Amino acid sequence: MLRTLATLAALLFACAALAQAPAPAAESKDPEPKGPEPKSLEEIFTCLAAGLTQDWRSATVEVIEISSSGKERQFEARHTFTRAGDPKPQRLQPCDDTSAAKGVHGFNQFLDPEKREWKRAILIFNSDGKFDLKYDYAP
Repeated sequence: MLRTLATLAALLFACAALAQAPAPAAESKDPEPKGPEPKSLEEIFTCLAAGLTQDWRSATVEVIEISSSGKERQFEARHTFTRAGDPKPQRLQPCDDTSAAKGVHGFNQFLDPEKREWKRAILIFNSDGKFDLKYDYAP
């Protein structure tokens, strides 16, 4: 529990640093795209933390498009984690089956419109407080 709290504190610190990044200059014609909100990342991690063991090393939310017709898209989510000394992913039971996946899908608002049609999104939290968000566009 202490390790999870320490990791959450490190994650919150990293998110706070993201939120305090300098804004682009006013004269800039192409401002940098805004990234995920720290509060959203915190909410996703809090949901995942419900199922983590003390010796966890990474926690992953994988959101996969399972069907698409017009503007209607359906997704499924997989939640996994790895433990110290065991790189094989194990099933993770988050706080519920949809919150983390909806949070990852919510990051679409920070993507350019042409980048929102991804087929798979993977958000990985590491126990050192770092995270990574990747998109796959292949069918």
